[in-house]
Amino acid sequence: MMVRFTLSMQYIRYNRLSTCHMTYIMVGAYLVKISFAQSERWSIKAVGLGASLYGIWLIYAAGIDNLLLSLLLYIPGLMIFYYSRYQARQQTIQNKL
Repeated sequence: MMVRFTLSMQYIRYNRLSTCHMTYIMVGAYLVKISFAQSERWSIKAVGLGASLYGIWLIYAAGIDNLLLSLLLYIPGLMIFYYSRYQARQQTIQNKL
């Protein structure tokens, strides 16, 4: 019983860490996008690129299986996000009529 509990706790810990790694990549990529769009200094662009590359390296080091398991957690959130965007778009169409 204790072995099963320990293994499930390790699974939760690794899965939580790989979900955090995805956010590192997204934040770094967004910083790169904003810095190039607003023509910021090269140091800000370098920080964004460094953060993105570090996030990619973290996912590589954690392993692809942990990434795929964490994507299972992102899929329901993406479905809710796109459904709410669809509803908002429908409301703006109705308001224009």
